[in-house]
Amino acid sequence: EYILKQVATTYIKLGWPKNNFNGSLVQASYQHEELRREVIMLACSFGNKHCHQQASTLISDWISSNRN
Repeated sequence: EYILKQVATTYIKLGWPKNNFNGSLVQASYQHEELRREVIMLACSFGNKHCHQQASTLISDWISSNRN
């Protein structure tokens, strides 16, 4: 619970990586991407429901797309 409260604001602010209009990922700085990765990992690891839903959706989309 403590960790979730600590990362909640940053998780909401950074969110998940976004695609631009042509389907490629919008690239941010290395530091920004590393911070996002760590925050998402903490949020999911400590039970953030939105994080779990988003991860499940992305994995399902990836599996059904037949892309590596």
